[in-house]
Amino acid sequence: MTLAGVLGLVLIVVIAALVTLQTDWGRERVRLLALGRLRGMVNGRVDVARIRGDFLNGIALEGVSITGPAGEPLLDVGRFGVQYDLQGLLRREILLGEVVLEKPRILLVQDAAGQWNYERILPFLAPKEQPEPEVPGGWGSVVRLSELRISEGSVGIRTVQPGRGFGPLGSAVELAELTGKVDLEIANRGGENRRRFGAEDVSFVLASPRLAVRELDARAEITPERVKLERFLFRTASTELAGEGEVREMTKTPVLDLTFRADPLTLSDVRPFVPAMPALEGRLSGGVKLEGPSDSLGVTLQDLALATARSRMTADGRVLVAATPVVDARVELAPLDPEDARAVYPAYPLEEPLRATLASRGARERMEIDGRLAFGTTEATVAGTVGYPE
Repeated sequence: MTLAGVLGLVLIVVIAALVTLQTDWGRERVRLLALGRLRGMVNGRVDVARIRGDFLNGIALEGVSITGPAGEPLLDVGRFGVQYDLQGLLRREILLGEVVLEKPRILLVQDAAGQWNYERILPFLAPKEQPEPEVPGGWGSVVRLSELRISEGSVGIRTVQPGRGFGPLGSAVELAELTGKVDLEIANRGGENRRRFGAEDVSFVLASPRLAVRELDARAEITPERVKLERFLFRTASTELAGEGEVREMTKTPVLDLTFRADPLTLSDVRPFVPAMPALEGRLSGGVKLEGPSDSLGVTLQDLALATARSRMTADGRVLVAATPVVDARVELAPLDPEDARAVYPAYPLEEPLRATLASRGARERMEIDGRLAFGTTEATVAGTVGYPE
């Protein structure tokens, strides 16, 4: 047989295989073959109800589930669809277009010994004692996920290991009604080592303490030396917090240049996560800028205002957070209600609302204070120097 004849025969076989994959019979054969391979990799059971798609540009798996040997759930997905670029595989690149997760249910459980259920059920994901070094230009050095769309998802994370937990969230975190879009890009070849991540229109409900997040948007670029936050937005029914900036020199003493602004931030949204927060009900607005090395950080207050039903307090200025803190700030109380003051300092002595404008400059050992204050029928001017010994 001539070379042309061989190539023609190969082409016929390839075309026949592709035509077969477009039929229900062909897709069923692929499903059974894939399940056989997957079940050999899973310490438990994996099921896929149906496979759809043309296999050249993408596939869709329906009714996907992974459970442990005793039937304990790990993953359940109503539909998993993925579009891909087969040509990228020839260049050792993983190029994914639109990826769809409909009704994903994920349950991660850590046992008393500290092992997670996914490590036990999916042994190939368990941490290795000696991780293989990341090779620039190898498989996974270029990964691009154009868009991951999640709808009606839920995630549960629990631990029963003694002494472990998730801070104020306790031993379990439950997210429901998870919806949104995510994109990802990884490049580690040709001297380039960076990761880009984006999240858009992400919403979910945190079960306990209950918090409904209406929108979470973020976009960041990460390199070994820098984390750049291009955009951050967090929004609930009564809170909106935005931010941007970067952290440099990650391998040394990190240098921050970050700005966050609340418009506003409702204290009742924050209190469940900060148990030490005073029992004040109110809203915080304004901005905070973090600048400089982490061991001598400058904090600039930009029109910061706290308003409650009875009080209003504003502050602007700069605080150097270092071994010896330095303050240069101005605070206005217009007014400060005694009940609000006692929520922070129970021994607060005044019974009348306090109005004051105070400026302070200096370090803990010597701080200059000047301003005016008024409460009841009393008005006074304050000027002088105070010190706070160690």
